[in-house]
Amino acid sequence: MVEISKSYFDDKPEYEWLKDKLEDGFKLVLDDKPKIIYGFNGIGKSSFCNCLKLYNESNNLMFLDYETENQKYNGESITISTNVFKIEKLESDIIQMRKELDFARLGKEQGYAKTNANKGPEFLKTFVKLSPGKNEPAILKTDAKKYEDFINKHLKTKPGVFFKVVNQLNDIVSAKDEIEKFEKNKFRELLDQIKNHISKKDVCPVCGSSVKDIEIVIDKKIEELSAYESAFVNALSAAGSATDSGTINQYISLISTLKADSNLLNDYIVCGGNISYFKDVEAKIAELSKKEKELSTLIIERNKRYAQIKAHENRFKMDVARYLGIHETSVFFNDSLCDITIDLGRDTETYSTGERHILWFLVELYSFFGSDSVILILDDPVSSLDLTNLYKIAFEIVRNIQMPGKTILVFTHSSQLINAINSQFPGQFDIYYLEEFKNKIYCDEVNYRHYNNVNVIDTERFSTFSPQIHLSLKKRDFEGDTSAEHNVYHYSLDEVASTVDPLNLSNYKLIKNIDDYTSLSKINFYKDSFNKVLYILSLRVWVEKCLYELIPAVDSARKTDFLNKHQLQEKIRIIANDGGGYRDNLFETHGINKEELLCKKVMLNQNAHYYSQIMPFAFAINLSLDDVDREIKELKALFHR
Repeated sequence: MVEISKSYFDDKPEYEWLKDKLEDGFKLVLDDKPKIIYGFNGIGKSSFCNCLKLYNESNNLMFLDYETENQKYNGESITISTNVFKIEKLESDIIQMRKELDFARLGKEQGYAKTNANKGPEFLKTFVKLSPGKNEPAILKTDAKKYEDFINKHLKTKPGVFFKVVNQLNDIVSAKDEIEKFEKNKFRELLDQIKNHISKKDVCPVCGSSVKDIEIVIDKKIEELSAYESAFVNALSAAGSATDSGTINQYISLISTLKADSNLLNDYIVCGGNISYFKDVEAKIAELSKKEKELSTLIIERNKRYAQIKAHENRFKMDVARYLGIHETSVFFNDSLCDITIDLGRDTETYSTGERHILWFLVELYSFFGSDSVILILDDPVSSLDLTNLYKIAFEIVRNIQMPGKTILVFTHSSQLINAINSQFPGQFDIYYLEEFKNKIYCDEVNYRHYNNVNVIDTERFSTFSPQIHLSLKKRDFEGDTSAEHNVYHYSLDEVASTVDPLNLSNYKLIKNIDDYTSLSKINFYKDSFNKVLYILSLRVWVEKCLYELIPAVDSARKTDFLNKHQLQEKIRIIANDGGGYRDNLFETHGINKEELLCKKVMLNQNAHYYSQIMPFAFAINLSLDDVDREIKELKALFHR
């Protein structure tokens, strides 16, 4: 059970604004009883849903979301798989990122190759056995600070050179020794060249002094120096590197550090001597890890949802077949891919949004049946649906509220959905209305069961209130817009009384309601709704009177034309001189903003009363008490009354 009250939001700072909007006694209990929460758009229904979803810590709530991204359309088939597009996108991203982070590729960029390492020193052979395998992404094993310090100590070294000379470097003792070997070897090479210039066997070809058997002396020296050769320095030179003692010492220090620290060796192979490259790789590895975790979560959710629907496979197939007009054998469950494919027999583009919504509604419904959740929350489940599909949704809601251990909570602004549900399963839902009064949100139970009427939203519900608006509106609809009853809802020079309630209802009494208006009171759902209808009707007659009084007394023809029109919109055109034929635009003459008048919510229901039974009521409850109060005061201010 979840109880929503002001205290519910105490530890939910992002919904502090909603808490502040609730009246002190606000209370909505989510328990094992099916409920409908009715409220106009903007009252906060979706905010309640989003908050419940965000803080669904016990996971006892499940939510319907019409996510088309969970349905993949391919020609004449639909594949249903939770998170299908997110999973495909993540899988593609991960493949690309793993390629970019491939250990072998990054190592090759730094001059490292496993084949070379296998022929190298023992510390590299050992590392190869532990390093990532074929097509495996690299990992970093040190932090950026440690790696930066390491790089700064070996500025003269290059990874490409290091891996070329690592075999020779592994065997050297000191830079001094290697340089001495290198210099003696160079001297030997020089003696070889000098030997080629001996013209006299007892004369030194360099200084010209007399030396017995000079060629034998040179050969002995060459033989003596032949033991001194630095393969490392030769390799270093061949690699295009400097061969001074400072550079050699840095390479000696580098190999010593890498032998002792395999973590640094790993990162050196991946990133070389560039700290910014290290940070880029570090960021990519973190992003890859994040995406892999996200993918894992989505796959778990996909598999879970699939298993939940699979538990009701036969019933699901029957429902899908019935609503989409196909055979049950056209619905396939794929346990390995955890998806459901539906062969439609016609192109998916020919299916309407409503049909797709019905399909996803069934998916979510059966997922709910197979889950541990006990309450399914539907946030405006018939939004954007036509009447036919609305009744299908209503039927499914009603058909399934008796599932043991399960219940449904519907947030909606559709009076048609409420009436459809109650007509199919009378009195089984607790119905609440979200009202805004004096800038506070109230949650009032709708006590609809005491009256024998399947329509919860119906002006017949006003039969106990005076004046008898419901009977008058019904009579007006039946007799048409030229009837006397129609004139009760329009201004005229003489008072027109209703034939069904002449003592309490007339056009002048409606006007007086606005002239005498100070404020609205909050009583209960039906009485408040009745007052909204009454004041909306009153306000529109009052507006006609104000418009008529804008016409100068001398303009009798215009006055007559105005009174002869049966709709308010036609009367407004006469005042504005939209069709020409009159002297001026009276809105401009009197400094009244026509658009400010037309944008009022009360003006939106100018002549649509479908017809007396539902429409005025449905229109009224899509306005809050605050809306009606504001409309009256703003229009009175507009006409300076």
